[in-house]
Amino acid sequence: MNSNRFTQNAGRDTMIGSVIGIVIGLLLLINPTFFMLFIVVTIGIMAILFGAVAFIKSLSTPGSIGMVGGGIAVILGILIIVFRGALIVALPILIGLFLLVGAIVKISDAMSLRAAGDPNWWINLIFGVISVVFAVLLLIRPLFMQALLFRIMGAFLMIDNIGNILSKKRVYDNQNNSDNVVDGQGREL
Repeated sequence: MNSNRFTQNAGRDTMIGSVIGIVIGLLLLINPTFFMLFIVVTIGIMAILFGAVAFIKSLSTPGSIGMVGGGIAVILGILIIVFRGALIVALPILIGLFLLVGAIVKISDAMSLRAAGDPNWWINLIFGVISVVFAVLLLIRPLFMQALLFRIMGAFLMIDNIGNILSKKRVYDNQNNSDNVVDGQGREL
């Protein structure tokens, strides 16, 4: 009986989490820019709160480094909130730069593998070229690519959570039907 109640509670929690996931996925699809702003501001607020708590705790502990760390966290949180627009624009550009460096390394590795006679050198070359394309797109159209990425994440989040709901429903239906045990001939025992 207790395991059945546990299973029901876990199923209910999964359903609630899945509905929240679907709503978040829908928000990402409809308005990814708002969601990015929400995330950045939330991180800023969390840094301010963390810093304030660390600072207050350090007041009761003489010689604690928490005062400095707390102050830095508060300042960082304020900067994140104040410059949230710049952070949103800078993030895809930074990712594009990292992708471009990685792409150059992949292409260089491909040329080294080719010179060494590796028959599969072209795999590195293909991944390098694909990375160059995505890097250039991120550098040229950072906000478009970021919004596209968030929309794709939103779609996957919705699909995953719809799958969770359908899966839990099947498990629940199966558990309710398993109370009636039948033999190999379909007769109830």
